[in-house]
Amino acid sequence: MLISEKKLENARMEIALEVPESRVEVEYKSVFNKIKNNAKLDGFRRGKAPLELIERKYMDAASEEVAENLLKSIYLDTVTEKNYKPIAPPQFSFDKVTRGGSFKFSAVFETVPEVTLGSYKGCLLYTSDAADE
Repeated sequence: MLISEKKLENARMEIALEVPESRVEVEYKSVFNKIKNNAKLDGFRRGKAPLELIERKYMDAASEEVAENLLKSIYLDTVTEKNYKPIAPPQFSFDKVTRGGSFKFSAVFETVPEVTLGSYKGCLLYTSDAADE
């Protein structure tokens, strides 16, 4: 799923991800089942409308929810898998999610900066043994 990762200035990181079509379809089915249980269409009892009608009427709302769900879950999975340490919420950028296709997005987030200390000439480090003498 990970396409690329790039370190940016000031301890920022950008990752580009692609969600396969099968995962997008599973998420659409999950969202439409949730919508179907609560949808009220004229001529049908709540939760009893045909799925085809639900899909036509609520496609835009479902697409937004699918995008949100995929962004959150795939981002968290990738951050955990790659052992990144984000310190701020990510900024996502993506095109519209469509049913029957893959979903590509990128996330930019700040990470803990890497600090390396060099040696300092003539520096005496304090230790508990030196205090006893």
